[in-house]
Amino acid sequence: MNIVDRQTFLLLPAGTVYAKGTDAQAGGLGAVCIKGETVGTDWYEQRLIGEFTEVDSEESRIEAMVAMRRGESRTLDFETPRRDGLFKADQLFAATRVRGAAKIDAIRKHDIEAQAAVSSG
Repeated sequence: MNIVDRQTFLLLPAGTVYAKGTDAQAGGLGAVCIKGETVGTDWYEQRLIGEFTEVDSEESRIEAMVAMRRGESRTLDFETPRRDGLFKADQLFAATRVRGAAKIDAIRKHDIEAQAAVSSG
């Protein structure tokens, strides 16, 4: 795992596993993602833990989290990449190349199948 700046991160290949630094003093990291293709000064990403499919705002994200705490199921989207879109010039990243990127895809596919089984049962 290497700590890189935004300019270096944009040069990294698709398939790089990374997390954004959230607080330099505390050493915090954000969600673990797989970097997609770089597009200008932005890039596509796919989170290893999917986003809720019905979430379209911060308010609906909070509602989904509260519902899950009550024991309700929510569907996760593991298929749709998204753009980062934050453009923070001084952003730092903890990034690494995973030799077994196919293993990550297999794990994600297994998670999708397991979630479908739970949702249909």
